[in-house]
Amino acid sequence: MMTNSSKLYRVLAIIAASAVMMAAGCGDDDGGGSSSPEGKCNALAKKICGRVWNCDGDYSSVGACEADAKAGINCRNAVDVDSSYDQCMSDVGKLTCPWSLPSSCFGVILTK
Repeated sequence: MMTNSSKLYRVLAIIAASAVMMAAGCGDDDGGGSSSPEGKCNALAKKICGRVWNCDGDYSSVGACEADAKAGINCRNAVDVDSSYDQCMSDVGKLTCPWSLPSSCFGVILTK
């Protein structure tokens, strides 16, 4: 039986896409504001967990889910988001239990 946390990690692997970036092209480091790639990544993790954290009962809180999601997507190393980010956020807002990741979210967060 797949637990919520193992499903979350499988989904996070789909969301995050590795990007080879040159140091000069890494963008600004503004601490993860909502318009930065890190901020957008954090917002996505928060939105996913806000919708599904208690689907299988593996998390005691939405905060515990968010911490796992941010680490799993590797938000601290986010360097860009795909053009489907806004659609992904909209689609995530419609998630219900049982859930699966919307295709608009595949590879939406690019990390270094």
